[in-house]
Amino acid sequence: MYRDIKPANLGIVSLMPPYAVILDLGQAFYCGPQSFHSDDSSNDVGNIQPTPGHYGTSSYISPEMENKNYGPAVDIWAAGLSGYELFVGSHPFRSSVNPWREDKNTPDQLQHSYEVLKDIRSALLAKPAGCIEHLISDMLRIRPSSRPSAAKALEHTSIA
Repeated sequence: MYRDIKPANLGIVSLMPPYAVILDLGQAFYCGPQSFHSDDSSNDVGNIQPTPGHYGTSSYISPEMENKNYGPAVDIWAAGLSGYELFVGSHPFRSSVNPWREDKNTPDQLQHSYEVLKDIRSALLAKPAGCIEHLISDMLRIRPSSRPSAAKALEHTSIA
């Protein structure tokens, strides 16, 4: 598990064929080969305990990462935000504080983050079926177990 996926940590090796690498492995955590299985059960809440403010970049941290135990689905969330930024051209949650962190946001701020996410996902799902925006929407699901695994994401029709 990487725990700090963001555009600045992704490098393009070639465009044809498409090939990218993850840079800066300082926050990576080995969680075993089970994290890469094609079934979505690997994305259930994991056993890594949160350490608020220690890992990741605040605007790319998943809702669960600093609030409760987490697993590999945190990287799917961050990859979804990175994809959103790439295909839409902006980041929806630019802030110095994780918009999901319960101890740093008021209930109104948290509710606003959920409403922004709902609007984002609706706009993405308004695109034609099978396009990359649908995959990004799936990657930005609140519940970790609802996000696709890395293997499932790579099987999406927009990529395969």
